[in-house]
Amino acid sequence: MAPKSKRTITEVLDYETGESIDSDIFFKRPLDEIIVFRSRLQKAIENFTEPLFGCFYCKQKIRIRGGIPGPGIRKTEMFHFAHLKDSGECHIKTKNLFTKEEVDRIKYNGAKESLLHQHLKDRIAECLRRNEVTKMEFSSVEVEKVIRDRVAKEWKKPDINAIFCKKRIAIELQLSTTWLDVITRRQHFYKEQGIYIFWVFYTFNVNDDLRKLTFNDVIYTNNQNAYIFDKEAIELSKSENDLILKCFYKTYHREEVKLCEKWETSIIKFSDLTFDELNTRIYYHDAESQKKKVEKEIEDYNLKLQEANRLKHFEDQKKLRKQQEEIKRKEELKSKIKEIKNDISVAVETKNEIAKIQNRSNLKLSELIEFDSKKDIYVDKILKYFADQQNFSKPFYNQVDLFNSLKEEFEKEVKTTTQTIKDKKVEVEIIDDKLKAIGKLQLIEISNKSYSIINNSVHWNFIKDNYSKIMVIPKKEVDGLFPAEYLKPIYGEYELNQYQNSKETYFLTDFSDRIKELNETKVKSSEIIQENEKFLDNLSQKIKTKFEASFKTEINKIEEEIQGNSDRVSELNKEISKMETDLKNLEQTVEQRITLYF
Repeated sequence: MAPKSKRTITEVLDYETGESIDSDIFFKRPLDEIIVFRSRLQKAIENFTEPLFGCFYCKQKIRIRGGIPGPGIRKTEMFHFAHLKDSGECHIKTKNLFTKEEVDRIKYNGAKESLLHQHLKDRIAECLRRNEVTKMEFSSVEVEKVIRDRVAKEWKKPDINAIFCKKRIAIELQLSTTWLDVITRRQHFYKEQGIYIFWVFYTFNVNDDLRKLTFNDVIYTNNQNAYIFDKEAIELSKSENDLILKCFYKTYHREEVKLCEKWETSIIKFSDLTFDELNTRIYYHDAESQKKKVEKEIEDYNLKLQEANRLKHFEDQKKLRKQQEEIKRKEELKSKIKEIKNDISVAVETKNEIAKIQNRSNLKLSELIEFDSKKDIYVDKILKYFADQQNFSKPFYNQVDLFNSLKEEFEKEVKTTTQTIKDKKVEVEIIDDKLKAIGKLQLIEISNKSYSIINNSVHWNFIKDNYSKIMVIPKKEVDGLFPAEYLKPIYGEYELNQYQNSKETYFLTDFSDRIKELNETKVKSSEIIQENEKFLDNLSQKIKTKFEASFKTEINKIEEEIQGNSDRVSELNKEISKMETDLKNLEQTVEQRITLYF
Protein backbone atom coordinates (compact mmCIF):
# COMPACT_ATOMS: atom_id res chain seq x y z
CA MET A 1 0.00 0.00 0.00
CA ALA A 2 1.42 3.38 -1.05
CA PRO A 3 2.15 5.86 1.78
CA LYS A 4 -0.37 8.63 2.24
CA SER A 5 0.72 11.89 0.57
CA LYS A 6 0.85 15.08 2.69
CA ARG A 7 -0.34 18.48 1.51
CA THR A 8 1.91 21.51 2.12
CA ILE A 9 -1.03 23.85 2.87
CA THR A 10 -2.88 21.92 5.58
CA GLU A 11 -5.57 24.56 6.19
CA VAL A 12 -6.87 27.77 4.64
CA LEU A 13 -8.99 30.71 5.80
CA ASP A 14 -12.62 31.18 4.66
CA TYR A 15 -12.90 34.99 4.32
CA GLU A 16 -16.71 34.95 4.60
CA THR A 17 -17.08 33.03 7.87
CA GLY A 18 -13.60 33.17 9.41
CA GLU A 19 -13.66 29.36 9.65
CA SER A 20 -10.53 27.27 9.29
CA ILE A 21 -10.86 24.78 6.41
CA ASP A 22 -8.90 21.55 6.80
CA SER A 23 -7.40 20.59 3.43
CA ASP A 24 -7.65 16.82 3.88
CA ILE A 25 -11.33 17.05 4.88
CA PHE A 26 -12.16 19.58 2.12
CA PHE A 27 -10.77 17.39 -0.68
CA LYS A 28 -12.90 14.43 0.39
CA ARG A 29 -15.83 16.26 -1.24
CA PRO A 30 -17.33 14.91 -4.51
CA LEU A 31 -15.41 15.86 -7.66
CA ASP A 32 -18.18 18.14 -8.96
CA GLU A 33 -18.10 20.27 -5.75
CA ILE A 34 -14.28 20.57 -5.87
CA ILE A 35 -14.42 21.75 -9.51
CA VAL A 36 -17.04 24.41 -8.62
CA PHE A 37 -14.79 25.76 -5.83
CA ARG A 38 -11.81 25.64 -8.23
CA SER A 39 -13.78 27.86 -10.62
CA ARG A 40 -14.87 30.27 -7.84
CA LEU A 41 -11.28 30.65 -6.61
CA GLN A 42 -10.10 31.39 -10.17
CA LYS A 43 -12.75 34.12 -10.52
CA ALA A 44 -11.44 35.69 -7.29
CA ILE A 45 -7.87 35.50 -8.68
CA GLU A 46 -9.04 37.35 -11.81
CA ASN A 47 -10.68 39.98 -9.52
CA PHE A 48 -14.15 39.13 -10.87
CA THR A 49 -15.41 38.39 -7.34
CA GLU A 50 -14.41 39.03 -3.73
CA PRO A 51 -11.70 36.72 -2.29
CA LEU A 52 -13.11 33.39 -1.08
CA PHE A 53 -10.19 31.47 0.51
CA GLY A 54 -6.77 32.72 1.53
CA CYS A 55 -3.50 31.53 3.08
CA PHE A 56 -3.59 31.74 6.88
CA TYR A 57 -0.06 33.12 7.02
CA CYS A 58 0.48 35.51 4.08
CA LYS A 59 -3.23 36.33 3.34
CA GLN A 60 -2.58 35.91 -0.40
CA LYS A 61 -5.08 34.30 -2.76
CA ILE A 62 -4.80 30.58 -3.41
CA ARG A 63 -5.97 28.17 -6.11
CA ILE A 64 -6.81 24.43 -6.39
CA ARG A 65 -4.41 22.25 -8.34
CA GLY A 66 -3.89 18.52 -8.97
CA GLY A 67 -6.40 15.77 -9.59
CA ILE A 68 -8.04 12.66 -8.12
CA PRO A 69 -5.56 10.74 -5.92
CA GLY A 70 -4.64 7.17 -6.81
CA PRO A 71 -2.15 4.41 -5.82
CA GLY A 72 1.42 5.67 -5.84
CA ILE A 73 0.44 9.19 -6.90
CA ARG A 74 2.88 11.98 -6.07
CA LYS A 75 1.66 14.58 -3.62
CA THR A 76 2.04 17.37 -6.20
CA GLU A 77 -0.40 15.56 -8.49
CA MET A 78 -3.29 15.11 -5.98
CA PHE A 79 -5.85 17.86 -5.31
CA HIS A 80 -4.31 20.53 -3.05
CA PHE A 81 -4.33 24.25 -2.28
CA ALA A 82 -1.44 26.21 -3.85
CA HIS A 83 -0.11 29.78 -3.89
CA LEU A 84 -0.14 31.67 -7.19
CA LYS A 85 2.96 31.35 -9.35
CA ASP A 86 4.17 34.90 -8.71
CA SER A 87 2.99 35.18 -5.10
CA GLY A 88 5.11 36.88 -2.44
CA GLU A 89 7.02 35.36 0.44
CA CYS A 90 5.11 33.10 2.85
CA HIS A 91 6.02 31.14 5.98
CA ILE A 92 4.96 27.92 4.25
CA LYS A 93 6.92 28.62 1.04
CA THR A 94 10.12 29.99 2.47
CA LYS A 95 10.27 27.95 5.68
CA ASN A 96 10.91 31.09 7.77
CA LEU A 97 11.88 30.19 11.30
CA PHE A 98 8.87 31.64 13.15
CA THR A 99 8.38 30.59 16.75
CA LYS A 100 5.26 28.51 17.53
CA GLU A 101 3.78 31.50 19.34
CA GLU A 102 4.37 33.70 16.29
CA VAL A 103 2.78 31.11 13.98
CA ASP A 104 -0.28 30.81 16.24
CA ARG A 105 -0.57 34.62 16.36
CA ILE A 106 -0.41 34.84 12.56
CA LYS A 107 -3.16 32.20 12.17
CA TYR A 108 -5.27 33.70 14.95
CA ASN A 109 -5.12 37.20 13.44
CA GLY A 110 -5.78 35.71 10.00
CA ALA A 111 -9.04 34.23 11.22
CA LYS A 112 -10.06 37.74 12.28
CA GLU A 113 -10.02 38.99 8.70
CA SER A 114 -13.23 37.18 7.62
CA LEU A 115 -16.22 39.26 6.50
CA LEU A 116 -18.37 37.87 9.30
CA HIS A 117 -15.73 38.69 11.91
CA GLN A 118 -15.42 42.28 10.63
CA HIS A 119 -19.22 42.65 10.50
CA LEU A 120 -19.80 41.39 14.06
CA LYS A 121 -16.89 43.41 15.43
CA ASP A 122 -18.31 46.62 13.90
CA ARG A 123 -21.82 45.86 15.20
CA ILE A 124 -20.61 45.21 18.78
CA ALA A 125 -18.57 48.42 18.81
CA GLU A 126 -21.61 50.30 17.50
CA CYS A 127 -23.80 48.83 20.29
CA LEU A 128 -21.28 49.80 22.97
CA ARG A 129 -21.12 53.37 21.68
CA ARG A 130 -24.92 53.60 21.72
CA ASN A 131 -24.86 52.47 25.35
CA GLU A 132 -22.18 55.09 26.02
CA VAL A 133 -24.61 57.75 24.82
CA THR A 134 -27.93 56.45 26.20
CA LYS A 135 -27.02 54.64 29.43
CA MET A 136 -23.47 55.83 30.02
CA GLU A 137 -22.34 52.39 31.29
CA PHE A 138 -19.64 51.93 28.62
CA SER A 139 -16.89 54.36 27.77
CA SER A 140 -13.57 54.49 25.89
CA VAL A 141 -14.76 52.05 23.21
CA GLU A 142 -11.77 51.18 20.93
CA VAL A 143 -11.50 48.69 18.04
CA GLU A 144 -8.27 46.66 17.64
CA LYS A 145 -6.34 48.91 20.01
CA VAL A 146 -2.98 47.39 20.98
CA ILE A 147 -2.52 46.66 24.69
CA ARG A 148 1.10 46.34 25.85
CA ASP A 149 2.75 44.82 28.90
CA ARG A 150 5.74 47.11 29.48
CA VAL A 151 7.45 44.72 31.85
CA ALA A 152 7.25 41.58 29.73
CA LYS A 153 7.30 43.59 26.52
CA GLU A 154 4.31 41.56 25.32
CA TRP A 155 1.27 42.94 23.52
CA LYS A 156 -2.24 41.89 22.46
CA LYS A 157 -4.73 43.45 20.10
CA PRO A 158 -8.30 42.54 21.18
CA ASP A 159 -11.18 43.00 18.74
CA ILE A 160 -12.71 45.62 21.07
CA ASN A 161 -11.66 47.03 24.42
CA ALA A 162 -13.76 49.36 26.54
CA ILE A 163 -14.54 50.51 30.08
CA PHE A 164 -17.75 49.21 31.72
CA CYS A 165 -18.60 50.81 35.06
CA LYS A 166 -14.91 51.46 35.75
CA LYS A 167 -13.93 47.90 34.74
CA ARG A 168 -11.72 47.42 31.71
CA ILE A 169 -12.96 44.75 29.29
CA ALA A 170 -11.33 43.08 26.25
CA ILE A 171 -13.94 41.59 23.90
CA GLU A 172 -12.68 38.76 21.65
CA LEU A 173 -14.84 37.27 18.87
CA GLN A 174 -14.44 33.50 18.57
CA LEU A 175 -15.75 32.29 15.19
CA SER A 176 -13.16 29.69 14.20
CA THR A 177 -10.83 27.23 15.86
CA THR A 178 -8.60 28.92 18.40
CA TRP A 179 -5.74 26.96 19.87
CA LEU A 180 -5.72 26.17 23.58
CA ASP A 181 -2.30 27.75 24.12
CA VAL A 182 -3.55 30.96 22.43
CA ILE A 183 -6.60 31.01 24.71
CA THR A 184 -4.51 30.32 27.80
CA ARG A 185 -1.90 33.00 26.98
CA ARG A 186 -4.58 35.61 26.27
CA GLN A 187 -6.44 34.86 29.49
CA HIS A 188 -3.20 35.09 31.48
CA PHE A 189 -2.12 38.30 29.72
CA TYR A 190 -5.40 40.12 30.35
CA LYS A 191 -5.55 38.90 33.96
CA GLU A 192 -2.04 40.27 34.57
CA GLN A 193 -3.19 43.61 33.19
CA GLY A 194 -6.35 43.59 35.35
CA ILE A 195 -8.52 43.36 32.27
CA TYR A 196 -11.63 41.18 32.04
CA ILE A 197 -11.61 39.07 28.85
CA PHE A 198 -15.05 38.52 27.31
CA TRP A 199 -15.37 35.88 24.57
CA VAL A 200 -18.28 36.21 22.09
CA PHE A 201 -19.55 33.51 19.67
CA TYR A 202 -21.82 33.72 16.64
CA THR A 203 -23.38 30.26 17.04
CA PHE A 204 -23.63 27.68 19.81
CA ASN A 205 -24.35 23.92 19.81
CA VAL A 206 -25.86 22.65 23.08
CA ASN A 207 -24.58 19.14 22.30
CA ASP A 208 -21.28 18.95 24.21
CA ASP A 209 -20.06 16.05 22.08
CA LEU A 210 -20.56 17.87 18.78
CA ARG A 211 -19.19 21.25 19.84
CA LYS A 212 -15.59 22.06 18.88
CA LEU A 213 -13.11 21.26 21.63
CA THR A 214 -11.49 24.68 21.48
CA PHE A 215 -14.90 26.33 21.94
CA ASN A 216 -15.21 24.26 25.11
CA ASP A 217 -11.78 25.51 26.20
CA VAL A 218 -13.25 29.01 26.27
CA ILE A 219 -16.67 28.14 27.69
CA TYR A 220 -15.63 25.83 30.54
CA THR A 221 -12.91 28.19 31.76
CA ASN A 222 -15.49 31.02 31.95
CA ASN A 223 -17.85 29.42 34.44
CA GLN A 224 -19.63 27.52 31.64
CA ASN A 225 -21.19 30.64 30.13
CA ALA A 226 -21.31 31.13 26.34
CA TYR A 227 -22.27 34.54 24.95
CA ILE A 228 -23.83 34.60 21.46
CA PHE A 229 -24.12 37.63 19.17
CA ASP A 230 -26.26 36.33 16.27
CA LYS A 231 -28.87 37.93 14.00
CA GLU A 232 -31.53 37.95 16.71
CA ALA A 233 -29.14 39.54 19.21
CA ILE A 234 -28.15 42.17 16.63
CA GLU A 235 -31.80 43.15 16.08
CA LEU A 236 -32.49 43.28 19.84
CA SER A 237 -29.39 45.43 20.34
CA LYS A 238 -30.59 47.91 17.72
CA SER A 239 -34.00 48.25 19.37
CA GLU A 240 -32.48 48.60 22.89
CA ASN A 241 -29.57 50.92 21.91
CA ASP A 242 -27.38 48.56 23.91
CA LEU A 243 -25.33 45.38 23.50
CA ILE A 244 -27.83 42.54 23.87
CA LEU A 245 -26.53 38.95 23.89
CA LYS A 246 -27.85 35.43 24.20
CA CYS A 247 -26.24 33.64 27.10
CA PHE A 248 -26.14 29.85 27.14
CA TYR A 249 -25.24 28.56 30.58
CA LYS A 250 -25.16 25.14 32.15
CA THR A 251 -27.37 24.39 35.15
CA TYR A 252 -27.13 21.47 37.56
CA HIS A 253 -29.68 19.60 39.61
CA ARG A 254 -29.96 16.34 41.49
CA GLU A 255 -32.06 13.30 40.59
CA GLU A 256 -31.61 10.87 43.49
CA VAL A 257 -27.82 10.33 43.55
CA LYS A 258 -27.23 11.42 39.96
CA LEU A 259 -25.77 14.81 38.99
CA CYS A 260 -27.82 16.06 36.03
CA GLU A 261 -27.01 18.98 33.79
CA LYS A 262 -28.62 20.92 30.94
CA TRP A 263 -28.02 24.04 28.90
CA GLU A 264 -30.40 26.95 29.37
CA THR A 265 -30.49 30.31 27.63
CA SER A 266 -31.39 33.90 28.52
CA ILE A 267 -31.33 37.25 26.76
CA ILE A 268 -28.91 39.46 28.72
CA LYS A 269 -27.06 42.76 28.75
CA PHE A 270 -23.82 43.68 30.53
CA SER A 271 -25.63 45.04 33.56
CA ASP A 272 -26.96 41.48 34.19
CA LEU A 273 -23.43 40.05 34.53
CA THR A 274 -21.34 39.34 37.62
CA PHE A 275 -17.69 40.41 37.68
CA ASP A 276 -15.41 37.95 39.52
CA GLU A 277 -12.55 40.21 40.61
CA LEU A 278 -10.47 37.37 42.10
CA ASN A 279 -10.33 35.37 38.85
CA THR A 280 -10.95 38.32 36.51
CA ARG A 281 -13.95 36.57 34.99
CA ILE A 282 -17.37 37.69 33.86
CA TYR A 283 -20.39 35.39 34.11
CA TYR A 284 -24.19 35.46 34.08
CA HIS A 285 -24.84 32.17 35.86
CA ASP A 286 -22.46 30.79 38.49
CA ALA A 287 -22.43 27.22 37.18
CA GLU A 288 -19.40 26.17 39.24
CA SER A 289 -20.97 27.20 42.55
CA GLN A 290 -24.25 25.59 41.59
CA LYS A 291 -22.45 22.38 40.66
CA LYS A 292 -20.57 22.29 43.97
CA LYS A 293 -23.80 22.91 45.85
CA VAL A 294 -25.59 20.06 44.03
CA GLU A 295 -22.58 17.76 44.54
CA LYS A 296 -22.75 18.55 48.27
CA GLU A 297 -26.47 17.73 48.26
CA ILE A 298 -25.68 14.41 46.56
CA GLU A 299 -22.94 13.70 49.10
CA ASP A 300 -25.32 14.41 52.02
CA TYR A 301 -28.02 12.34 50.37
CA ASN A 302 -25.58 9.45 49.94
CA LEU A 303 -24.64 9.62 53.62
CA LYS A 304 -28.32 9.44 54.60
CA LEU A 305 -28.84 6.52 52.24
CA GLN A 306 -25.83 4.69 53.71
CA GLU A 307 -27.12 5.16 57.27
CA ALA A 308 -30.61 4.07 56.25
CA ASN A 309 -29.19 1.03 54.49
CA ARG A 310 -27.11 0.14 57.57
CA LEU A 311 -30.19 0.27 59.81
CA LYS A 312 -32.22 -1.65 57.28
CA HIS A 313 -29.53 -4.33 57.03
CA PHE A 314 -29.55 -4.75 60.82
CA GLU A 315 -33.34 -5.09 60.91
CA ASP A 316 -33.29 -7.44 57.91
CA GLN A 317 -30.78 -9.71 59.63
CA LYS A 318 -32.86 -9.78 62.78
CA LYS A 319 -35.99 -10.52 60.81
CA LEU A 320 -34.18 -13.19 58.79
CA ARG A 321 -33.14 -15.08 61.94
CA LYS A 322 -36.72 -14.99 63.18
CA GLN A 323 -37.99 -16.21 59.84
CA GLN A 324 -35.54 -19.09 59.80
CA GLU A 325 -36.77 -20.21 63.24
CA GLU A 326 -40.41 -19.98 62.20
CA ILE A 327 -39.75 -21.75 58.89
CA LYS A 328 -38.10 -24.63 60.72
CA ARG A 329 -41.15 -24.98 62.97
CA LYS A 330 -43.47 -24.79 59.99
CA GLU A 331 -41.59 -27.52 58.11
CA GLU A 332 -42.30 -29.92 60.94
CA LEU A 333 -46.04 -29.66 60.21
CA LYS A 334 -45.80 -29.84 56.42
CA SER A 335 -45.72 -33.63 56.32
CA LYS A 336 -49.07 -33.80 58.10
CA ILE A 337 -50.61 -31.33 55.65
CA LYS A 338 -49.06 -33.21 52.72
CA GLU A 339 -50.84 -36.45 53.64
CA ILE A 340 -54.24 -34.79 53.56
CA LYS A 341 -53.44 -32.96 50.32
CA ASN A 342 -52.47 -36.22 48.66
CA ASP A 343 -55.82 -37.77 49.64
CA ILE A 344 -57.63 -34.70 48.28
CA SER A 345 -55.64 -34.84 45.02
CA VAL A 346 -56.66 -38.49 44.46
CA ALA A 347 -60.31 -37.71 45.10
CA VAL A 348 -60.25 -34.57 42.92
CA GLU A 349 -58.56 -36.48 40.10
CA THR A 350 -61.25 -39.17 40.22
CA LYS A 351 -63.92 -36.49 40.30
CA ASN A 352 -62.36 -34.68 37.32
CA GLU A 353 -62.25 -37.88 35.28
CA ILE A 354 -65.93 -38.50 35.97
CA ALA A 355 -66.65 -34.85 35.18
CA LYS A 356 -64.94 -35.21 31.79
CA ILE A 357 -67.09 -38.29 31.03
CA GLN A 358 -70.13 -36.37 32.21
CA ASN A 359 -69.29 -33.40 29.97
CA ARG A 360 -68.90 -35.66 26.95
CA SER A 361 -72.22 -37.36 27.76
CA ASN A 362 -73.99 -34.02 28.17
CA LEU A 363 -72.54 -32.79 24.92
CA LYS A 364 -73.63 -35.94 23.09
CA LEU A 365 -77.09 -35.73 24.65
CA SER A 366 -77.41 -32.09 23.57
CA GLU A 367 -76.38 -33.02 20.06
CA LEU A 368 -78.91 -35.89 19.93
CA ILE A 369 -81.73 -33.71 21.27
CA GLU A 370 -80.90 -30.97 18.81
CA PHE A 371 -80.63 -33.54 16.01
CA ASP A 372 -84.01 -35.05 16.96
CA SER A 373 -85.62 -31.59 17.05
CA LYS A 374 -84.60 -31.06 13.43
CA LYS A 375 -85.69 -34.47 12.16
CA ASP A 376 -88.14 -32.95 9.65
CA ILE A 377 -85.28 -30.98 8.09
CA TYR A 378 -83.00 -34.03 8.03
CA VAL A 379 -85.73 -36.29 6.57
CA ASP A 380 -86.18 -33.77 3.76
CA LYS A 381 -82.39 -33.75 3.18
CA ILE A 382 -82.35 -37.59 3.15
CA LEU A 383 -85.07 -37.68 0.49
CA LYS A 384 -83.16 -35.20 -1.67
CA TYR A 385 -79.90 -37.08 -1.23
CA PHE A 386 -81.48 -40.45 -2.11
CA ALA A 387 -83.17 -38.87 -5.13
CA ASP A 388 -80.00 -37.31 -6.57
CA GLN A 389 -76.65 -37.81 -4.72
CA GLN A 390 -74.75 -35.64 -7.20
CA ASN A 391 -76.78 -32.53 -6.41
CA PHE A 392 -76.92 -32.75 -2.58
CA SER A 393 -74.35 -33.30 0.15
CA LYS A 394 -74.88 -36.00 2.73
CA PRO A 395 -77.60 -34.97 5.24
CA PHE A 396 -75.38 -35.75 8.29
CA TYR A 397 -72.14 -37.53 9.18
CA ASN A 398 -72.33 -38.16 12.91
CA GLN A 399 -74.97 -40.94 12.67
CA VAL A 400 -73.33 -43.26 10.16
CA ASP A 401 -75.12 -46.48 11.15
CA LEU A 402 -78.54 -44.84 11.05
CA PHE A 403 -77.83 -43.25 7.70
CA ASN A 404 -76.60 -46.51 6.13
CA SER A 405 -79.65 -48.38 7.44
CA LEU A 406 -82.05 -45.80 5.93
CA LYS A 407 -80.12 -45.78 2.67
CA GLU A 408 -80.26 -49.55 2.29
CA GLU A 409 -84.02 -49.67 2.93
CA PHE A 410 -85.35 -46.58 1.16
CA GLU A 411 -82.86 -45.21 -1.36
CA LYS A 412 -83.99 -47.21 -4.39
CA GLU A 413 -87.72 -46.51 -3.89
CA VAL A 414 -87.15 -42.80 -3.21
CA LYS A 415 -84.96 -42.41 -6.26
CA THR A 416 -87.38 -44.27 -8.57
CA THR A 417 -90.46 -42.42 -7.27
CA THR A 418 -88.79 -39.01 -7.43
CA GLN A 419 -87.58 -39.59 -10.98
CA THR A 420 -91.09 -40.66 -12.08
CA ILE A 421 -92.58 -37.48 -10.62
CA LYS A 422 -89.91 -35.40 -12.29
CA ASP A 423 -90.41 -37.04 -15.72
CA LYS A 424 -94.20 -36.67 -15.59
CA LYS A 425 -93.98 -33.02 -14.56
CA VAL A 426 -91.74 -32.38 -17.57
CA GLU A 427 -94.27 -34.21 -19.77
CA VAL A 428 -97.12 -32.03 -18.42
CA GLU A 429 -95.07 -28.86 -19.05
CA ILE A 430 -94.48 -29.92 -22.69
CA ILE A 431 -98.21 -30.62 -23.19
CA ASP A 432 -99.08 -27.23 -21.70
CA ASP A 433 -96.63 -25.55 -24.08
CA LYS A 434 -98.23 -27.32 -27.09
CA LEU A 435 -101.78 -26.44 -26.01
CA LYS A 436 -100.67 -22.85 -25.43
CA ALA A 437 -99.13 -22.69 -28.92
CA ILE A 438 -102.33 -24.09 -30.56
CA GLY A 439 -104.43 -21.63 -28.61
CA LYS A 440 -102.48 -18.70 -30.07
CA LEU A 441 -103.40 -19.67 -33.69
CA GLN A 442 -106.16 -17.75 -35.48
CA LEU A 443 -109.39 -19.74 -36.10
CA ILE A 444 -111.52 -19.64 -39.22
CA GLU A 445 -114.87 -21.37 -39.85
CA ILE A 446 -115.70 -22.95 -43.23
CA SER A 447 -119.01 -24.80 -43.73
CA ASN A 448 -119.66 -24.88 -39.97
CA LYS A 449 -116.24 -26.38 -39.19
CA SER A 450 -113.38 -24.59 -37.39
CA TYR A 451 -109.85 -24.64 -38.76
CA SER A 452 -106.62 -23.18 -37.36
CA ILE A 453 -104.63 -20.95 -39.72
CA ILE A 454 -100.97 -21.93 -40.08
CA ASN A 455 -98.66 -19.09 -41.10
CA ASN A 456 -96.51 -20.46 -43.91
CA SER A 457 -93.77 -17.83 -43.39
CA VAL A 458 -93.39 -18.75 -39.69
CA HIS A 459 -94.34 -22.44 -39.41
CA TRP A 460 -93.30 -23.81 -42.79
CA ASN A 461 -91.39 -26.72 -41.26
CA PHE A 462 -94.57 -27.82 -39.45
CA ILE A 463 -96.55 -27.55 -42.74
CA LYS A 464 -93.87 -29.48 -44.60
CA ASP A 465 -93.82 -32.30 -42.01
CA ASN A 466 -97.65 -32.55 -41.76
CA TYR A 467 -98.83 -31.57 -45.27
CA SER A 468 -101.13 -34.63 -45.45
CA LYS A 469 -103.21 -33.04 -42.67
CA ILE A 470 -103.11 -29.55 -44.20
CA MET A 471 -105.88 -28.02 -46.37
CA VAL A 472 -105.35 -24.95 -48.59
CA ILE A 473 -107.84 -22.32 -49.79
CA PRO A 474 -107.32 -19.05 -51.61
CA LYS A 475 -107.77 -16.13 -49.22
CA LYS A 476 -110.25 -14.44 -51.62
CA GLU A 477 -112.60 -17.42 -51.55
CA VAL A 478 -112.92 -17.59 -47.74
CA ASP A 479 -115.67 -15.01 -47.64
CA GLY A 480 -117.27 -16.28 -50.90
CA LEU A 481 -120.66 -17.97 -51.31
CA PHE A 482 -119.31 -21.52 -51.41
CA PRO A 483 -115.81 -21.57 -49.75
CA ALA A 484 -115.96 -25.34 -49.15
CA GLU A 485 -115.71 -25.91 -52.93
CA TYR A 486 -112.27 -24.21 -52.93
CA LEU A 487 -110.93 -26.05 -49.84
CA LYS A 488 -108.70 -28.91 -50.95
CA PRO A 489 -105.91 -31.13 -49.58
CA ILE A 490 -102.23 -31.25 -50.62
CA TYR A 491 -101.32 -34.48 -52.39
CA GLY A 492 -97.57 -34.30 -52.59
CA GLU A 493 -94.42 -32.32 -51.89
CA TYR A 494 -94.31 -30.98 -55.46
CA GLU A 495 -97.71 -29.43 -55.04
CA LEU A 496 -96.75 -28.23 -51.55
CA ASN A 497 -93.68 -26.37 -52.82
CA GLN A 498 -95.90 -24.37 -55.20
CA TYR A 499 -97.61 -22.78 -52.18
CA GLN A 500 -94.47 -22.19 -50.03
CA ASN A 501 -94.13 -18.49 -50.67
CA SER A 502 -97.74 -17.78 -51.46
CA LYS A 503 -99.27 -14.77 -49.77
CA GLU A 504 -102.73 -15.36 -51.28
CA THR A 505 -103.34 -18.79 -49.70
CA TYR A 506 -104.49 -19.94 -46.24
CA PHE A 507 -102.98 -23.14 -44.82
CA LEU A 508 -105.63 -24.74 -42.59
CA THR A 509 -105.72 -27.73 -40.24
CA ASP A 510 -108.10 -29.16 -37.65
CA PHE A 511 -106.45 -29.51 -34.17
CA SER A 512 -109.54 -30.71 -32.31
CA ASP A 513 -108.45 -34.35 -32.20
CA ARG A 514 -104.91 -33.32 -31.26
CA ILE A 515 -106.17 -31.13 -28.43
CA LYS A 516 -108.30 -33.95 -27.09
CA GLU A 517 -105.39 -36.36 -27.22
CA LEU A 518 -103.04 -33.91 -25.41
CA ASN A 519 -105.57 -33.22 -22.65
CA GLU A 520 -106.13 -36.94 -22.06
CA THR A 521 -102.37 -37.50 -21.80
CA LYS A 522 -102.01 -34.56 -19.39
CA VAL A 523 -104.73 -35.97 -17.10
CA LYS A 524 -103.06 -39.39 -16.97
CA SER A 525 -99.65 -37.84 -16.22
CA SER A 526 -101.12 -35.66 -13.44
CA GLU A 527 -102.73 -38.72 -11.86
CA ILE A 528 -99.40 -40.56 -11.94
CA ILE A 529 -97.71 -37.53 -10.31
CA GLN A 530 -100.29 -37.47 -7.48
CA GLU A 531 -99.97 -41.22 -6.86
CA ASN A 532 -96.16 -41.04 -6.69
CA GLU A 533 -96.17 -37.91 -4.45
CA LYS A 534 -98.50 -39.73 -2.06
CA PHE A 535 -96.19 -42.75 -2.10
CA LEU A 536 -93.20 -40.46 -1.46
CA ASP A 537 -95.05 -38.95 1.54
CA ASN A 538 -95.56 -42.45 2.93
CA LEU A 539 -91.81 -43.15 2.50
CA SER A 540 -91.03 -39.88 4.28
CA GLN A 541 -93.23 -40.85 7.22
CA LYS A 542 -91.57 -44.28 7.47
CA ILE A 543 -88.11 -42.67 7.50
CA LYS A 544 -89.23 -40.21 10.17
CA THR A 545 -90.61 -43.05 12.33
CA LYS A 546 -87.32 -44.96 12.14
CA PHE A 547 -85.50 -41.69 12.86
CA GLU A 548 -87.50 -41.12 16.06
CA ALA A 549 -87.15 -44.72 17.27
CA SER A 550 -83.37 -44.68 16.80
CA PHE A 551 -82.84 -41.40 18.70
CA LYS A 552 -85.27 -42.26 21.50
CA THR A 553 -83.34 -45.43 22.38
CA GLU A 554 -79.96 -43.67 22.33
CA ILE A 555 -81.20 -40.65 24.30
CA ASN A 556 -82.63 -42.90 27.06
CA LYS A 557 -79.35 -44.80 27.31
CA ILE A 558 -77.23 -41.62 27.64
CA GLU A 559 -79.63 -40.10 30.19
CA GLU A 560 -79.22 -43.20 32.39
CA GLU A 561 -75.41 -42.91 32.15
CA ILE A 562 -75.54 -39.19 33.05
CA GLN A 563 -77.69 -39.85 36.11
CA GLY A 564 -75.34 -42.57 37.33
CA ASN A 565 -72.28 -40.35 36.94
CA SER A 566 -74.07 -37.46 38.68
CA ASP A 567 -74.70 -39.65 41.71
CA ARG A 568 -71.03 -40.68 41.83
CA VAL A 569 -69.86 -37.05 41.56
CA SER A 570 -72.13 -36.05 44.45
CA GLU A 571 -70.58 -38.74 46.66
CA LEU A 572 -67.04 -37.59 45.73
CA ASN A 573 -67.94 -33.95 46.44
CA LYS A 574 -69.00 -34.90 49.95
CA GLU A 575 -65.73 -36.79 50.53
CA ILE A 576 -63.60 -33.92 49.15
CA SER A 577 -65.52 -31.34 51.21
CA LYS A 578 -64.82 -33.28 54.40
CA MET A 579 -61.08 -33.61 53.62
CA GLU A 580 -60.80 -29.89 52.68
CA THR A 581 -62.41 -28.97 56.00
CA ASP A 582 -59.87 -31.11 57.84
CA LEU A 583 -57.00 -29.51 55.84
CA LYS A 584 -58.25 -25.99 56.52
CA ASN A 585 -58.48 -26.64 60.24
CA LEU A 586 -54.91 -27.96 60.28
CA GLU A 587 -53.55 -24.98 58.31
CA GLN A 588 -55.34 -22.57 60.63
CA THR A 589 -53.70 -24.29 63.55
CA VAL A 590 -50.30 -23.85 61.91
CA GLU A 591 -50.91 -20.12 61.27
CA GLN A 592 -52.04 -19.57 64.84
CA ARG A 593 -48.84 -21.12 66.21
CA ILE A 594 -46.36 -19.52 63.77
CA THR A 595 -45.83 -15.85 62.93
CA LEU A 596 -43.57 -15.17 59.94
CA TYR A 597 -41.63 -11.90 59.67
CA PHE A 598 -41.14 -10.99 55.99
